[in-house]
Amino acid sequence: MKIRSIVLRNFLIIQKADIDLDNGLTAVTGETGSGKSLFVEAVKLLLGGKSHKGMVGPWGKTGELAAIIEIGEKDAALAEHLAEIAIEPDEERCVTVRRVIGEKSLTYLNDSPVSAQSLSGLFGEWMEISSQFENRELFRPEYQLAVLDAFALSDKLKAEYAAQWRKLQALRGEIELLKKQDEPARRDYLEFQIKELDEFRPKAGEDERLKQKILLSENRKKLEGLITKSDESLQTVTEALHTADRALAEMSRITDIGDLPARASSALIECRDIQRTLRAATGRMDLDDADEELKGRYDKLGALLMKHGVRNAEGLIERHLAMKKELAELIRIPDRVRELNREFFALKSEAEKTAHKMRKARLKTIAPLEKELTGYLLKFGMERIVFKVVVTQNEELSPAGLDTVRFMMNTIGSGELYPIKNLSGGELSRLLLALKLVDNDAGRFILFDEIDSNIGGEIAARAAAELKENSKFNQILVVTHFPQTAAWADAHLVVEKSADGEAMESTLHTIQGAQRVRELARMMGDSGSKENIKAAHKLLER
Repeated sequence: MKIRSIVLRNFLIIQKADIDLDNGLTAVTGETGSGKSLFVEAVKLLLGGKSHKGMVGPWGKTGELAAIIEIGEKDAALAEHLAEIAIEPDEERCVTVRRVIGEKSLTYLNDSPVSAQSLSGLFGEWMEISSQFENRELFRPEYQLAVLDAFALSDKLKAEYAAQWRKLQALRGEIELLKKQDEPARRDYLEFQIKELDEFRPKAGEDERLKQKILLSENRKKLEGLITKSDESLQTVTEALHTADRALAEMSRITDIGDLPARASSALIECRDIQRTLRAATGRMDLDDADEELKGRYDKLGALLMKHGVRNAEGLIERHLAMKKELAELIRIPDRVRELNREFFALKSEAEKTAHKMRKARLKTIAPLEKELTGYLLKFGMERIVFKVVVTQNEELSPAGLDTVRFMMNTIGSGELYPIKNLSGGELSRLLLALKLVDNDAGRFILFDEIDSNIGGEIAARAAAELKENSKFNQILVVTHFPQTAAWADAHLVVEKSADGEAMESTLHTIQGAQRVRELARMMGDSGSKENIKAAHKLLER
């Protein structure tokens, strides 16, 4: 896999850049502050790095970055990943990554919207950015273990253990949660409340029925009087309307009195209907005195409604059922915990077997890894170096298995080994470069950002020669200040900054021939110096 080209538009102080990249080794150089770091930042974004609106340049409201990535015939795994998300390379086996930055950032893969994070997931295994600041990562045991695992463990073995570890953590979390929920005091409380409601046995709608019964009982005498009075009054009105109805009917046969007879007849019918309805309603009324038991139940119901924070008997019934369900779940917790513990320890046993396979593979890899790394370090001027990978077995499983890894070194060839934190900046840079070069995977894109910053002179030239050798198998870009490194490159990009009024602009372009000679001379201290130009020619001839 390789990057064929990178396009930048309105990105920070880069207005426009069209960069074609070839196989092999490409050097990126320029004055300090010219914008080399901007190029590195652009590559990071194209590999899924975080963007923000402050990255937009002054030539518009949005910026844009794009890269054409060629998928090689050997990149079957990458092609499968792309196929899983329905991304198909074009006829030249290329895909295009494009990012638009501004108030709203957008990411596209072959014009299909994707998340920025998905880019690192897709290309992270084949594309890498390594900088001098990574030296600090070398001190972390997790980083040292990851370095060893990159050589020792197959993807299948790592994925198998990772799945087991995730499942173990999920089971442990579920067990701990259940234990927290298993409160004896809560069970006792629920049992008491449920028993109380079991004995009371609330019925739907009984709060309203009891209330009505007590209200009727308390107003029985008053109601009886009102019923009698209403019935007698309606009877009197009915008799009067009956007389009026007959009189108006007789008048209508003698003279026209409009609709008066009909209205009187209608009023008589309505009055009789009211009287019948009243008698039916009063007949259904339970006007017996409410006994103390009924009043006691009503009071108890009211207290339960208030206690459980519900409005009516239906709510109390729902609360009753919910407490029964919760109690049943609490009662099942001990059995569930025992079941999960059995599952946890069975899986832990399997994970330990996998961890021992990982340990065996790590131990098998240590000697050849130490030999290769030592070989590079010797080439890089650390002539008496002793480098060891120390693997210690832990008692408990961790995300990485059973092992802790430490890189130990001695730079004088004898005596006690020390952790690598005792190395100088230049020694750390050489170790980091050796770790990157010892990886024998082919078909990767690697950007080295001033990884040679603490290496100088002849050692820088040796490091550059090793980068050149590795570039036969991988596409390598190296951002550097050293002419020894740049001279080894197959292609040379230069970054220049210029001022147009108050605006600053960086440009990137490929240089060849005399331009490249002058750039190497500049890197030596003076682009116009005849001695430097002569030395630059000699570097290129080498």
